[in-house]
Amino acid sequence: MFGLASARMFPKNATVFAAIKSSARLSTPVAPIASLLKMRNASLFHSSSISRIGKPFPNPQEVPTLPSSKSVITEETISRMMSAALVPILGVSFLYGPQPINDLLLGIVFPIHAYIGISSSITDYTHKRRYPKLNFLFTWMLNIGTLIALYGCWVINTTDVGLTAFVQKLWNAKSTKQIE
Repeated sequence: MFGLASARMFPKNATVFAAIKSSARLSTPVAPIASLLKMRNASLFHSSSISRIGKPFPNPQEVPTLPSSKSVITEETISRMMSAALVPILGVSFLYGPQPINDLLLGIVFPIHAYIGISSSITDYTHKRRYPKLNFLFTWMLNIGTLIALYGCWVINTTDVGLTAFVQKLWNAKSTKQIE
């Protein structure tokens, strides 16, 4: 076995110095190795096929760029502003109790804050290029859920006691009969 392979890889009258001189003529990635070994078949060093796991990603030049209004920096800035806005709103709710203006702000800022946080999770874990249908489904579920949450907060604030008083009633309730 070794005799047959060595006869194919090393011809009888080849020297290493002659192989080094002829290495400039070959243009393959294995040119230095093939020329040193004076191989007639350089494909012995290549694999038979390229194996990839999952779907291939598209060429980066073909992927559209996001406009500046949808960029990560803008979304991160808005997320930080919503988080910073929740601190005084929740502080006023805890210190002064139910206030109509505070309940209105809490009913707007909290669902938007939750939307941005869950949206970043969807973006991180269901890539649009790799899972387009799943990303589309989760994004629309989030959009509809956020609209329902905004509508629910508006209904509680306008027809019921307000968000802060509603949370106080839930917190202090001993049984389900007292909530009604």
